[in-house]
Amino acid sequence: MTPLKLMLAGISLLILSGFILRSSDWYKYQDNDCEILFPKAPMNDTIVKDMPSVGKIFFYRHVLKNTENETNMSYEFLKIEYPPDEFAHPAKDVIESFFKGVISGSLGHVHGKLLSEKDISLGDYPGKEVKISFDNNTKMITLKTYLAKSKNYTVEIVALTGKEVNSTATKFFDSFKIK
Repeated sequence: MTPLKLMLAGISLLILSGFILRSSDWYKYQDNDCEILFPKAPMNDTIVKDMPSVGKIFFYRHVLKNTENETNMSYEFLKIEYPPDEFAHPAKDVIESFFKGVISGSLGHVHGKLLSEKDISLGDYPGKEVKISFDNNTKMITLKTYLAKSKNYTVEIVALTGKEVNSTATKFFDSFKIK
């Protein structure tokens, strides 16, 4: 191999290893049902509510608030577990009603404005992708929410308006998997 080819191969390897190292810096959250990557380790919280009409509901919330000067202000993953037979085989109208409730709750939480809503899926699981503007249109929530068996998964990013589409957000959303 000529010295020039050897040098180019070395430079290519350094560049490639830089991408690999950057990728592996992300924190991987996983449990028996799902997995997702965060730029750093999130704060975790679990809440159990006993709902008389439904039974026990478990809320698992994982939030990374970004303190650095970065476009994405926060990353959130929420998993809600309902009793096993609550959403075992829901009808289409039940699924739609469920997602309307998720969207309504998100809008109310930030007093936001719904900008878009579209049907999505992850494998066989139905979902919605939603964009919400809030804080005088200076911030944007992009969320993807899925109903899988008796669980609801919501993956969400808060970003500055106009900067919500970025490689870090894409990596966060694309990393979510249901097992």
